[in-house]
Amino acid sequence: MDEMMTATKTRYRSPIYLAGAASTPAAVDALFGLDGACETCISSTPPVVATLASPKGWNDQFAERFAALLGASTIVTPPSLSRSLFPRRSEWIKVNLGKRSDRLDSVVFPLSLFESEMVYAAVNLDRPRGRGERQIVAIGIWSQFARTLERFGARASNERDGLSAEIALGMVARRYLVAARVRGMTFAASSPDPIAAELIGRALLRLRQTPDDAMVAPWEEPIVQRAAELGLGVRTPDDIDFIATWGGDQRQEPKFTDIAAELSGLIGVAEPILQPHDTNVAAGQG
Repeated sequence: MDEMMTATKTRYRSPIYLAGAASTPAAVDALFGLDGACETCISSTPPVVATLASPKGWNDQFAERFAALLGASTIVTPPSLSRSLFPRRSEWIKVNLGKRSDRLDSVVFPLSLFESEMVYAAVNLDRPRGRGERQIVAIGIWSQFARTLERFGARASNERDGLSAEIALGMVARRYLVAARVRGMTFAASSPDPIAAELIGRALLRLRQTPDDAMVAPWEEPIVQRAAELGLGVRTPDDIDFIATWGGDQRQEPKFTDIAAELSGLIGVAEPILQPHDTNVAAGQG
């Protein structure tokens, strides 16, 4: 009897890249060395970096450093509520969501987000929040760029009932980037998957808090659950690969490794695959 040949289907797993260092520029450089310039990406224009507006007197080194390394054409921040209340047709674009959303047929974004085929979404979790401002990690960033009508739909209720996840269906980012300072170290992470980026960001935020049995695990965050229902990204921990690198003093690397292991535990994935920091790549891009 002839032997039966069976094809093995390889399951795609979305990566989370994590880098740590003593400072924000060093952490960004380490992350860029781990997951930086796209050698195979085809784009007729330089990348665009979308990020939240910086409060007065605060400088976002994270978004600025990454934009510089990417050679980004511009850093785009959300338009004011007054501008988005009466959007000029020449400055906005409507994105149809089709059957992907059961509550929105389309979403309207600033045309500036589409000036490049490659859009990066960057959120610095150390950014001071305004009074009553909801914590934004990854998925929710696009609700800040949407037209006023959709913005209010995202803000008016809790994150499961709000429209943030639906609005995110209208944008495709090459990478979601998050950064946070935890226990004296700066962490920078990236993922092409919005849910994976939300998870690592929420895990970083949780490590900054005093442990509490009532705290919500990253997978149980309402915005993550709603995004998973809409098929916005990964659905289980088995869908994620976790890769990490330390870009600082080698004497602090064991501490970084321990924190990275804590993060992997919070999001339910295997301990990160540790990669050596490519100092030549980082220095060459600086």
